[in-house]
Amino acid sequence: MSKILFSHILIFLISLSAFQKPAYSNTTKWEDARASLSQLLDSGWQVTAFGTNRVAANSNAGVGFDVKNYSFLLVKSGKYIICILENPGQPVTDDKCRKLN
Repeated sequence: MSKILFSHILIFLISLSAFQKPAYSNTTKWEDARASLSQLLDSGWQVTAFGTNRVAANSNAGVGFDVKNYSFLLVKSGKYIICILENPGQPVTDDKCRKLN
């Protein structure tokens, strides 16, 4: 009797998990902020976090790359924007700023 009950509970739990929405399927806005990092900072947005990474590699064929990214998380009035600068140079660099909410 307990084996039958266990098998019913197991089938129920498997079927229940099949209907749950996986966490990775949630969506996040990724809209263009339509402003540069400089414009956002000038209009009152504040940097709340900063990160950087660098990837450098060479292949056997002699093809190599060296990419540096800088990311800034901005906040203003409960809204968040992330700006990513790839290989920034002076005096001007391109950035990609995206709304997160």
